[in-house]
Amino acid sequence: MEHDCGRPLGLRFDTRTGDLYIADAYLGLQVVGPNGGLATPLVQEIEDKPLVFTNDMDIDDHDDVIYFTDTSTKYQRILRYWLKGPNKGKHDTFVELPGYPDNIRMNLRGEFWVALQSFAQFMSISDTNDLFGGGQLHATAMKLSEDGQVLEVLEDVQGKTLRSISEVHEKNGKLWIATNDLFGGEQLHATAMKLSEDGQVLEVLDVQGKTLRSISEVHEKIASCGLVLL
Repeated sequence: MEHDCGRPLGLRFDTRTGDLYIADAYLGLQVVGPNGGLATPLVQEIEDKPLVFTNDMDIDDHDDVIYFTDTSTKYQRILRYWLKGPNKGKHDTFVELPGYPDNIRMNLRGEFWVALQSFAQFMSISDTNDLFGGGQLHATAMKLSEDGQVLEVLEDVQGKTLRSISEVHEKNGKLWIATNDLFGGEQLHATAMKLSEDGQVLEVLDVQGKTLRSISEVHEKIASCGLVLL
């Protein structure tokens, strides 16, 4: 069903036009006008090859450029692409991870929150392996420095509150955490949480599957409307 109907994973508004750009896992890059309606396809293939899994996107308002990712299921890493300076046009490995990164969000200090949606099948016994509970699937997010060093790890090893994390967004000293629990258990339902800077739960959005079955991304305050997009 998803292959036909689509699965929106990344959402960004063009602040100048009000257009909503969508990174859809199966339908590629799309756009919807400010008045809503059907999405218009923009990119579905590159160099005559179809996109595999369009995961996320961002808009550079200054240079009027859209960046989007076509996610790999082979490598558990984040690549860094240099857009300016002496390394312009080059790329390198920003960080190797014990699982697959889902969303990357930068805070005001230039640090990066990375959600690990699932773990790699092949992990060596190392400090990293110990850090993530021996490879057992559980909710995990990491905060990285601007040079890829691990600064902080959020985990729910027992899965009592969350069994997966798809995105962490830091705003005003608090963390918005989205979960996309597709790994079994009780009835699947969409959940997002707002946490304080010391990890206290401030607010929970729980749809119980009536309108949504999962949430992969949360944005607070769209333009001046005070909306939350899920």
